[in-house]
Amino acid sequence: MVSAVAFDLDGMLYVGEQALPGAVEVVGWCRRRGLRVLYLTNSTVRTRQQIADKLAAMGFAAAIEDVYCCSNAAARFARESGYWQVYVIGARALRAEMTAQGVPLTEQIAAADALVVGHDPEWHLELFGGYTLAHDAAFVACNRDMTYPAADGRRLPGCGVVVERVERAVGRRANVVVGKPATYMLELIERDLGFAAADVLVVGDMEESDIAMARRAGAPAALVAGESAVEVEGAMVIESLAKLEELL
Repeated sequence: MVSAVAFDLDGMLYVGEQALPGAVEVVGWCRRRGLRVLYLTNSTVRTRQQIADKLAAMGFAAAIEDVYCCSNAAARFARESGYWQVYVIGARALRAEMTAQGVPLTEQIAAADALVVGHDPEWHLELFGGYTLAHDAAFVACNRDMTYPAADGRRLPGCGVVVERVERAVGRRANVVVGKPATYMLELIERDLGFAAADVLVVGDMEESDIAMARRAGAPAALVAGESAVEVEGAMVIESLAKLEELL
């Protein structure tokens, strides 16, 4: 028995601006069963509120407190870590979440005690305003996802591509990763809502991120694997999201 279901978003409930067939109905069914529905995504290009608004526009019942996204999680991590000069590479949403959490930002990487890197489709290495990062400064990657799904079925370069290029530029690897498969966002859910890991069923379509996070945290997981479904360690495997009702 679980108390909450945490759904991955891109490629799981929607692609682009379009809800996937049956996704709204499955989420609604979970709510009617009394389960807390949560949305858990590695996205850094939207704020928590923007993601809630996007979900609501597609027909999903979603409030800001239901959404756990990497942009907000990175900002909370920076605040909790007490960083006092943060240099951000990423979309405006990541900066907005940092500001909302009261994290001080700097435009000089050499003066930063932390570098936080998220995804920005418009970012290019030549726009990086310097390469000198203090040896004792934290290097925080929002996530290492190399691709994300586009509306036309393609996979586009993700946050991991930017992170790798910045790592080469500064000469060292990120020492913290906030997003899946790290467990930090699931830990935020537990702290905010009073759940234990075992109370939250993680539902996703990526074994290396969604399921790996659940496995590390000791949370139950369901992998939506399509017709190619095979047994996966640490997860129940279902062919489609519609099968979740039978599973629960």
